[in-house]
Amino acid sequence: MSQRHIKLPSFGWIVAKLFMAEPGVVAKSDGLLMAALQYVDVPGYAALLIRRNFTDLALPNALMDRAHSWLDKLPNVHWNETRKQFKFPCGATLTFGYLEGGRDADRYASAEFHMIGVDEVTQFSEQQYLDLFARLRAPACRSCNFEQEYRRHRENHERHMKSCSLCTELEVQKRRADKGNLPHLNAAHIPLRMRSASNPGNVGHDWVKRRFVTRLGAPAGERLFVPARLDHNPYINRGEYTKSLLNLDPVTRDRILKGDWEARSMRGVLKREWFEVIDAAPADLSIVRYWDTAYQKKKTSDFTVGLKYAVARNGLSFILHVARTQATPHEVESFIANIAGQDSRSIRVVLQQEPGSGSALWIDSMSRGALLGYPVYADQVKGTKFERSQPFRAAAEAGNIKLLRSAWNEAFLEECEQFSPDEREYEHDDQIDAACGAFNYLTAPQKYEYIPLHTPSWDERHAGDDDDDRPYFPKSRRFPR
Repeated sequence: MSQRHIKLPSFGWIVAKLFMAEPGVVAKSDGLLMAALQYVDVPGYAALLIRRNFTDLALPNALMDRAHSWLDKLPNVHWNETRKQFKFPCGATLTFGYLEGGRDADRYASAEFHMIGVDEVTQFSEQQYLDLFARLRAPACRSCNFEQEYRRHRENHERHMKSCSLCTELEVQKRRADKGNLPHLNAAHIPLRMRSASNPGNVGHDWVKRRFVTRLGAPAGERLFVPARLDHNPYINRGEYTKSLLNLDPVTRDRILKGDWEARSMRGVLKREWFEVIDAAPADLSIVRYWDTAYQKKKTSDFTVGLKYAVARNGLSFILHVARTQATPHEVESFIANIAGQDSRSIRVVLQQEPGSGSALWIDSMSRGALLGYPVYADQVKGTKFERSQPFRAAAEAGNIKLLRSAWNEAFLEECEQFSPDEREYEHDDQIDAACGAFNYLTAPQKYEYIPLHTPSWDERHAGDDDDDRPYFPKSRRFPR
């Protein structure tokens, strides 16, 4: 096993954080796996390899499958199916895990890992990635700590020519250490390492690019970025692979084929500069509080958003307030009722109705319960979120949508900049969805009630008339004589 370990590359092990990017091939996954196996001959060593979900881990030729092809043939290396863990003869471990929901990080709360590798890191939010650093820790070496304390004390003792009660105690411990009673702990001297790998794209594209590619605020020697190109991998059929990539859109093709972090998708369909921030809104407005609801209380869950939207007589729109929360169903109902209480009862409360009977039943329950006494309306939505956003986008581009200056402005504008047709490109769109829903609701053609008119016969029209040549007007429309 030690010979296998010696042959493994040890690139970048002296730095705390390393990011590898390889265009659409498996070399970056090999790099993560080799880095995880670098110290498996050291007792007490532990490594963790992470994917977004377990299904991704178990895919053919993915991390776990590749590890089995490398390690199953080695003697005395045992696989624990329950723990998804390889255990090596010296006691070192390599564990495979996932980080899909906000609470999945708690599964590793009490664990210690010398190395954590995150494959396809752009599938994660920045906060999920940063939370993993709390699991990078190692035990202390009592032998080395004692040696440092003993040496430091002896230097001070000799400098001041003083004797102290600690001398006798340290001498006893020194004799114990010399006899091996304070063993040297090799695992304490393994460097703590965070490794990640990915292609450009996905929800985490921007923060990964900022942290590793442009390295904003990174100290010297930290957050190293190792780019790669297709021609760096001699073990792939480049011609056939390139031919298959021609079926993709240009942005995705450049990201996979060239590893191009500058290739931009259709993000920015809602630009920050389109929204003017004002200090006061006009008085005569038609106002709704539009709700897009969610019912999960996790860091990665969607938000429940209540957006206060207004339209003036001149056609200008104003976003007056945004309230949002991540909460349980009961907390969401209380939150909506509290916001309605802060608004005027003249403001219509519009609840977005998703397809299906469950949403309609919930809205009916809210109107008879938490929102009793308020003007409550349902808005049935159709089409994709991007399709529903087009009227709102056109109005924003024309400069017809204003924001009332407040603390929520920045979060709303950041969400606008992330919004795109591809939902994989961003994490949250709840504020945009609520804004588009409110705009479409207020600007939709109003339904008019048409009253049918009775068409009288010729005899009815001329009954009682002295002059048959006089033009006919219905009785309700006749001019006064």
